[in-house]
Amino acid sequence: IQDHQIEGATIAITGYGPIGAMAAAIAHHQQAARVYVIDVSERAISHAERWRKEAKAAHVTVLRTGVDEAAGVDERILDETGGGVDLVLEMSGAQAAINQALRIARMGGAVSLLGIPTKEAVTIERFAGNVIFKGLTLQAIIGRRIFSTWDRMLQLLAEGLDLRSLVSHEYEGLDAFI
Repeated sequence: IQDHQIEGATIAITGYGPIGAMAAAIAHHQQAARVYVIDVSERAISHAERWRKEAKAAHVTVLRTGVDEAAGVDERILDETGGGVDLVLEMSGAQAAINQALRIARMGGAVSLLGIPTKEAVTIERFAGNVIFKGLTLQAIIGRRIFSTWDRMLQLLAEGLDLRSLVSHEYEGLDAFI
């Protein structure tokens, strides 16, 4: 997110695990015009919906995708955005999600890739049409800016970034881990 203009942008997040949830909270905090949260897991979708309601984030749409739903999700996003989102944050590493990210990014848009695939190779569908002819910018995230990232997060927290929805459990002490 650091290298991209968030305020006023349309953003899709594929994968609503801890990092995807953090990305959604930051996109909301930094006033993205529209945020799509996409996941295959019913549990993740439920968590994302709960966060959306708690954050009063009317500009956030939570969508469940999978083999049968992917085309409908893509079509809806492309239709609602007039051609695709400005930025996709791919957090899952799943081949299907990577390809979905490339399909739903607008012409000249960007895709940030953080999710780690489980296999060595990933097949990119319609590479020419979904990447080259769209003029996409692809950015792989490797954690090389760890200290600047920490500083930026401290700044976001000082500005009021609300992360309460990311806390799933609280314990009285460390005895529960022994």
